[in-house]
Amino acid sequence: MGRLSAMVALNPDELERAYVTIVRELRDGDFDRPAQGWSAEHIAAHVALNNDFLTAAARDVLAGGSARYNNETAVDIDQLGAYASKFPVLGDLGDDVARSATDLAAAFGDLVVADPDAELDVVIHHDGRIVRDGRASLIELIEGNATYHLSMHLDQLLSLRPAR
Repeated sequence: MGRLSAMVALNPDELERAYVTIVRELRDGDFDRPAQGWSAEHIAAHVALNNDFLTAAARDVLAGGSARYNNETAVDIDQLGAYASKFPVLGDLGDDVARSATDLAAAFGDLVVADPDAELDVVIHHDGRIVRDGRASLIELIEGNATYHLSMHLDQLLSLRPAR
């Protein structure tokens, strides 16, 4: 493995396990629909799409391509609604998040072995503005996605639980 391999914080199994809680919550359902902002469906669609974009980037790098990552589609509420509408119930969307996590973990594992030093051009949109625009480590981006980014969206999802 390359020089960054010692800096990899997660292994593929840990990365995939990071999604277990959000998937379980999505399968359980019972969320309020907020007057503003993202619904549980939007959050789930965002997580699945974001995972898929990162998986595609990793597979492109592994195939010798010049991958880019741009999350613009994964934060557009209309795109998220369209994606979520493909699933009859929230639990099915939860299953799709699980599928996307499995795919991402597999691509991550291959990337750690083949090209742990891979970098790519990254554009990250948040709240209607670009918060990151430049080169980044793909390994670090994927790990950040499965840790602090996922944790933020789990908290967002849990805040939609009805008061008991």
